Amino acid sequence: MKKVASCSQTDSIRESALRDLGVAVATRPLNLDKIRLAMDEVKKIGGEELVVEMAATAGAFNCITLVVDASCRKTESDTYLRIARTVMTILKHRRTIGVVSASVVTAFIASKLVKR
Repeated sequence: MKKVASCSQTDSIRESALRDLGVAVATRPLNLDKIRLAMDEVKKIGGEELVVEMAATAGAFNCITLVVDASCRKTESDTYLRIARTVMTILKHRRTIGVVSASVVTAFIASKLVKR
């Protein structure tokens, strides 16, 4: 019986191939042989459609970067970045924070009821 790779394994392999292609394209000076090998790996994993999709996404990001650079927009302040990181951390761990908060409130209410 042939063993089928799980979705997480497939996603991990695809992510690794895409990352390798991105690194190959971003490395300077350009190494066309390295880019071709990475592109062939992506094509083998996801077909030509995945290569085109990655190229379109990279092109869109490049275009947005050019627009932002041309607008002379300044980078965000350190305070803004700290707040953004804090918010993202809270969102990432919201379930754990909720459970801990509920436990603290329950313990507080129980301690008040015991004192009565």
